[in-house]
Amino acid sequence: MLKFIYKDKEYEVLASMFAYDGCHKIYLVTDLKDENEALDAGYELWGVDNLPSIWESTCPLRFIQFWDVENIKGNLVPQCFDAKIERDGMDIVISFDQDLPEDWDSWMEEWIDGFMKNGVLVYA
Repeated sequence: MLKFIYKDKEYEVLASMFAYDGCHKIYLVTDLKDENEALDAGYELWGVDNLPSIWESTCPLRFIQFWDVENIKGNLVPQCFDAKIERDGMDIVISFDQDLPEDWDSWMEEWIDGFMKNGVLVYA
């Protein structure tokens, strides 16, 4: 399971794979439509179990976003921002190594609300 922790709240991310451009773009794939579009666009698909090692090997411009960027706005991990992505038992956990700047809090809360409305994030 892929989990996201923000401000001591734990969420399950409903994605079992991600698309990766080989450099810094990481898009969470949530359904077969996303999967087909990512493959057609030339992205490699990886299981979320590979996220910690891919994250560590990406360039500093890295970010994590959902594939369906037209409908699911915002980055789960903003570009160039430090995040901790690690294995915790059978889970992969995404959390922030640093506090977000104050002006990011309202954006993140709005994005999380949108992720939940789109059904790609649920309380764990």
